[in-house]
Amino acid sequence: MEAYKLHPLVLINVSDHHTRVAAQLDPGESSVERVMGCLLGFQTGTREVEICTSFEVATTRDAATDAPGLDASYLSDQIARYKQVFPKFDVVGWYATGAGVDQKRDMPIHRSLSHLNENPVFLLFDPRRTEKKTTPASSDVSERDSLPVTLHEACFVSDSSDGSNTQTFREKSFVVETVEAERVSVDHVSRLSVEENGAAGALAQHVASFGSAVSMLETRLGGIVRYLKNVEAGSLTPDREIIRAAASVAAAAERMRNARLQTPNKSGADEFEDDAFVNDFAREMGDAEAAQYLGLVTKAAADFEQFARRHAAVHDRGGRRF
Repeated sequence: MEAYKLHPLVLINVSDHHTRVAAQLDPGESSVERVMGCLLGFQTGTREVEICTSFEVATTRDAATDAPGLDASYLSDQIARYKQVFPKFDVVGWYATGAGVDQKRDMPIHRSLSHLNENPVFLLFDPRRTEKKTTPASSDVSERDSLPVTLHEACFVSDSSDGSNTQTFREKSFVVETVEAERVSVDHVSRLSVEENGAAGALAQHVASFGSAVSMLETRLGGIVRYLKNVEAGSLTPDREIIRAAASVAAAAERMRNARLQTPNKSGADEFEDDAFVNDFAREMGDAEAAQYLGLVTKAAADFEQFARRHAAVHDRGGRRF
């Protein structure tokens, strides 16, 4: 394969799978069980594979050799479920955690997926790799210092001694491909990983800045109110400049609240709308609620359309149809 495009959602899913398994360890245990799953995506011709998402797969043990493997029944059920949600995605490979590729352990698992993809890709996630990765001698491999992930595909190597071909793994280069929704989620997750408390991300920071501004305004207004009360009580000497500034602020707020919006009517004459600020605020609130309700209606319509398709599929032989 010429090129592989890896989406960040795959990295998030695999690391989350490993973290959840590690969190379930009993006190005193340090060895985390190896986790495995399947990669979903699509192939463009014969030159490019895009790995979009992944899902977990239950593992089994061979009774004779105790070798790990993928549960075939569970795998087929999961593929059928994901096909309902992502009809354009196919199985493009599998993933596992570990420090390195083990030919005897990993190649049988790799071959077991040949009926789903003639050339699956193997994604190896090393959760303990922190040091800088050494660039392999092959010019076909890209160095990814910041990601503990490598991609491998199976290839046949000829043995010069007896002329036989042996299947082995070869590391392949990849690029990280993102869409807008993934960039937002990855930004949120990456900021949460370095922040100890509260939500993070561009939206949360934007809301937090507004909250800080409102809190500061409330504090300063409280200080002005306390000063005016103390002046009125006679405990402080009045400062004419501060009083004039406070009166100016109060007058501006009152003018804004009682503003009259001048708009031309159909005949061309000017009309005045009382309480323009209150009306504008109510209009903005109405628009926001309408957008929220529109999203709910759109989701309900999509759910009903999905239900109608399933109903038609079940009752397609002379039954009732929508």
